[in-house]
Amino acid sequence: MLIIMIGYDYGYPMMGYGYDTFWWLHVLFQVFWVVILIAVIVMAIRWMRGGKMLRHHPHGGHSAIDLLKERYVKGEISREEFEEKKRDIS
Repeated sequence: MLIIMIGYDYGYPMMGYGYDTFWWLHVLFQVFWVVILIAVIVMAIRWMRGGKMLRHHPHGGHSAIDLLKERYVKGEISREEFEEKKRDIS
């Protein structure tokens, strides 16, 4: 009976002994659920897009073969060199 009465005075919670003591735990729990909600939304968006992530290439979004084709078109490399490097890439 004594354990039940700690923090209560005639049935009313006393200051600092009720739910106010662990307010930080309540805030932490709410933050946890917000993080879970955001993660679920992100996963749903990725799932709806087919699970494909955008791939960024270091040269402004061009792949190695695209850069090779540009060099060939500009005349920086010969046809033989283009074919050789193309085989090396693939």
